[in-house]
Amino acid sequence: MKRTQIFTLIMAIFWTIIAVAAVVLATRTELRTESRIVLMALVFVMVIGNWLRYFRSR
Repeated sequence: MKRTQIFTLIMAIFWTIIAVAAVVLATRTELRTESRIVLMALVFVMVIGNWLRYFRSR
């Protein structure tokens, strides 16, 4: 399936919202510092990857 520009934009926005929710939940829970750092790194990579995919499809 060929991804369209609209689809990649919607997915980038969707995963950004999911990432913000994950960061908020991580800060409110009692996670260890190491777990929090790993989670933040994964969230950062996920968001940057989706936005780069969108900009590449333009």
